[in-house]
Amino acid sequence: MSLESKVPDGGAFSLASYTKLEGIDANLVTQATFNKDNWSRIEVSFSNTQAGNIDSLALVSNLASSDELNYHFVVCNGKGGEDGLIESTTKWKKQYPALPDNEWYGSRKTIRIKVIANKYDSPATDSQVKRVNKLLDSLCQKCDIDPINIDYPMGWQL
Repeated sequence: MSLESKVPDGGAFSLASYTKLEGIDANLVTQATFNKDNWSRIEVSFSNTQAGNIDSLALVSNLASSDELNYHFVVCNGKGGEDGLIESTTKWKKQYPALPDNEWYGSRKTIRIKVIANKYDSPATDSQVKRVNKLLDSLCQKCDIDPINIDYPMGWQL
């Protein structure tokens, strides 16, 4: 990163832990045919849990497996998964839409990102914020989504 022409983003975080994480583009790989026209919006929301990962969110939601999660990506906070780790769900890998439910009324063209955090007791970490913002940049570019079509949770750091 020091050899790039970009200035590092501000905020305290461990460069060593950040560089151990898999590249963002590895999370965008799909098993199904990718069609950018399937996506027009992105929603970032908190899990309202202090810890977790893709599997524990399924358990907390009383789902049989993580294949049933109604979002496309989960971003861990170091308590259940490495801080900043991005996990792709089955919905993303198979290019399935998230479906409206009692917690969410978005469109079938919305990419949903769940950040393991609770804005009161366990806010998003610096690594989570940086990784989500990079993921958003990549998704906007890959899916040709205008950044104005991204919904953030209250208090999100851009």
